[in-house]
Amino acid sequence: MYGYANDVPLNMSTFLTMYSQEDIFRIIFGSYPDLDILYLSPFREDHHPNCFFEWYKGKLMFRDFGDVRRDCFQAVRDFYGICSYPDTLEFIDSYFKEYPIPLNQKPKKTCERLEKDCAITFRVKNFEFKDYLYWRQYYITSDQLQEDQVSVINWYRFYSEKGKKWIILRPFDICYAINGFETRCKIYRPQNHNKKSKWLTNCKANDVGNLANIDPTGEILIITKSYKDHRVIRNQGFKNVIWFQSEKMMPDDSILLSLLQRYERILIFYDNDLAGICGSTDLQRKLESFTSIQRPIRTMCSPCTYLKDPAEIVSIRSEQELKDLLDENINLLK
Repeated sequence: MYGYANDVPLNMSTFLTMYSQEDIFRIIFGSYPDLDILYLSPFREDHHPNCFFEWYKGKLMFRDFGDVRRDCFQAVRDFYGICSYPDTLEFIDSYFKEYPIPLNQKPKKTCERLEKDCAITFRVKNFEFKDYLYWRQYYITSDQLQEDQVSVINWYRFYSEKGKKWIILRPFDICYAINGFETRCKIYRPQNHNKKSKWLTNCKANDVGNLANIDPTGEILIITKSYKDHRVIRNQGFKNVIWFQSEKMMPDDSILLSLLQRYERILIFYDNDLAGICGSTDLQRKLESFTSIQRPIRTMCSPCTYLKDPAEIVSIRSEQELKDLLDENINLLK
């Protein structure tokens, strides 16, 4: 058996004093592991990159959904078909003797990296009957979801600041990714009973939904606070509808000022709860603070206490009731 330092026997602990886990994974992947990207599995026939690296109990692991989680030694053993761990260590030792690591190359610090604008990755799956049943109550079709870049997803992965680790979830309930914000997205699990798990996003306040699809100029602009509300409003024949990430997230002044310049009248339609009323009032005051451009601005909400938003008006009452309510408030917007 190969050895080092006066023939000290090779074992996993002593081996990692010579080489890092990233060094060993580099034998298979040709480069150092990157926690921020998805990989094809080298251990099976794989056409969709959905594998990734993560730190787990102090070990750098390669996570393969179609197979297993492997550390660097297991990965080399399985990739080259080596029978035992001692033979695996001999193979790695021989490899680095023949192909020394260049002095000017160091592995990326994958351990303690935490980025505030971390990626959320996911895998898309086909639209199923249970998805149809959920969106049917709002009269939203699969074609409209596709047009709006809303994907049905099988799993999603994100970095937990609290646990300082990557987390992957395979929800049993229906789950969607709302895209269209460069590299950012919003995960939506409408049937999750835990409100904290219903939404997950790395979107920012300036990520305004449907902003790229509205007209350059127009008579009426409707602003709401969620994808679903914006889509049911659009389905009533109103093209120029945008949505903010939440009632509490307001885009920069430059975006708001641009909207005032482009549209003659502004209608704000948030929820009829405390957060919605406060949020719409704050937005109206902010828009009216731009004294260089004065536009008629009106806030509205559902007149029924048990119907909190446009989507509920459609699902519980009717599309016609939402259309009539919008027309009534637009007529009052002088």
